[in-house]
Amino acid sequence: MRAAKQYDQAEDLYHQAQDVCRHSLAPTDRRLAALHNNLSMLYSETNRPDKAELELREALRIHRSIEREPGRGYRCGQLAYKSRR
Repeated sequence: MRAAKQYDQAEDLYHQAQDVCRHSLAPTDRRLAALHNNLSMLYSETNRPDKAELELREALRIHRSIEREPGRGYRCGQLAYKSRR
């Protein structure tokens, strides 16, 4: 949806996916971080930098918590964010 520039529909689907993941995955699951990162990119693409930053910070928080768990290292450098400020 995001690639097709259907931002409203994509945003709704990201929120639905986050709700499902919050109830079915661990709070430090990298898939939840990926959803926050994707939503951050959507907000960046739609010129909502404040919301983009909040989502990116949540994705980073999750990734940093993963890094602290033995055997679950993950590189934060894989997160993408473009600020359009």
